[in-house]
Amino acid sequence: MQTQLITLTSDFGTNDGSVMLLKSSISKQLSDVVFTDFSHHIKAFQISHAAYLVSNLYNQFDEGTIHCIFVNVLARKSYELKAAKFKEHYFIGIDNGIFSYLFKNENVEVISFGNIHESQFFFKHIANSIASLIDLKKTWNNAPKTDYLKLLEQPFKITDESITGWIWMVDDFGNLITNIHRNQIEHIIENKSISISYGYKTLLTTIEANLFDAKPFDPVAYYNQFGYLEIAIRNHNISKLFNLNEGGTIKITYQ
Repeated sequence: MQTQLITLTSDFGTNDGSVMLLKSSISKQLSDVVFTDFSHHIKAFQISHAAYLVSNLYNQFDEGTIHCIFVNVLARKSYELKAAKFKEHYFIGIDNGIFSYLFKNENVEVISFGNIHESQFFFKHIANSIASLIDLKKTWNNAPKTDYLKLLEQPFKITDESITGWIWMVDDFGNLITNIHRNQIEHIIENKSISISYGYKTLLTTIEANLFDAKPFDPVAYYNQFGYLEIAIRNHNISKLFNLNEGGTIKITYQ
């Protein structure tokens, strides 16, 4: 059997043994598997955080990789475990909206592996489903398909005067990571006067090269390592200072 690479992303943390139980359950089903951990410290229940990480890292791996995403697993008794194929990668997780964030509500082929909580030891259900998914790779086109939960699309809008996005996630430093990507806006705002605001607060008038272009305790906007617009206060927590959280609107006006 060819070695199967599996990436793992969860909000399980690493203090109670859950991650080890998950890996051991999968290893019992698969004789040749390699694990890569994206993170097990996703903010509790925060599927947008997991989606941000996975959507920006999955393509660093070979096609055929299986990406496991388990966040907010225990919120409901009837959660279905589903798998999706996207750009020759496979994603498996709870149908709790994570696919909506990952695929931006595109028509992606999805198959169901049933209710993850139909047995007490749901790690075994996950392991069995991953083993089935590997077998299904060769016959994916013939497998019965289903839909996935589609959430309301988060705002991203470009007009002649403004660009509106949202706060995709707040990182551990309180920095605001938006869904506004450099490639989408740089050609629009080039050589224009801009104003970046949240609600009624005007925060910034420039986008710098990096965080260190700002003085300590000054706010700054810059493009992060994945190319997304990030807003921060150097050596301070902008999220707490202005009470800015995931889902908040960020607006760039220009002229």
